[in-house]
Amino acid sequence: IKIQAAWKAVVQRRRFRERMNFLKDCEKDAVVLQKNFRAYRQRKAFLDRKQYLKDHEATFVRIQTKWRAFAARRRYLKQLAVCKQEQAAVIKIQASWRALAQRRKYQARLEYLREQEPYICKIQALYKGRKQRNEYTGRLKFFESQEDRIIRIQSRWRGNIQRRKFLRQLAFYKVNEAT
Repeated sequence: IKIQAAWKAVVQRRRFRERMNFLKDCEKDAVVLQKNFRAYRQRKAFLDRKQYLKDHEATFVRIQTKWRAFAARRRYLKQLAVCKQEQAAVIKIQASWRALAQRRKYQARLEYLREQEPYICKIQALYKGRKQRNEYTGRLKFFESQEDRIIRIQSRWRGNIQRRKFLRQLAFYKVNEAT
């Protein structure tokens, strides 16, 4: 019986070793098989997701478009509310800025005119002198064209004055002779 038991133990050890060797060999194959299965499962999930996205792309685009429009509208309404609240302040700032710009522009123009004042006065003097000369030459030409009439009028006027003077002297002598 001892031999039988020893033999059975030897056989059991052999079987155990063979099973362990088999399991070691199978373990490598099992790891490779598991790795391939997991990779297959990942590829399948990826392809399923890809196909799902492809099938529903128009829906997703529509949802994104509506969301972006909603968000843009919300931002716009917030900005509009802020603008309405701050409108009076904005108007005051704009008015102040425009006034400042106009004052600066006016001051610059005034400074420019002050710098140019001697030249402006010279131009004005030249213009006024030319205008006076033109008026004078116009009157002179008129008088030259009317010279004979003017002389006639002057001589009649002087003659009239002399006649009155003569008549007064004549009346004075008559009054003195009568007395």
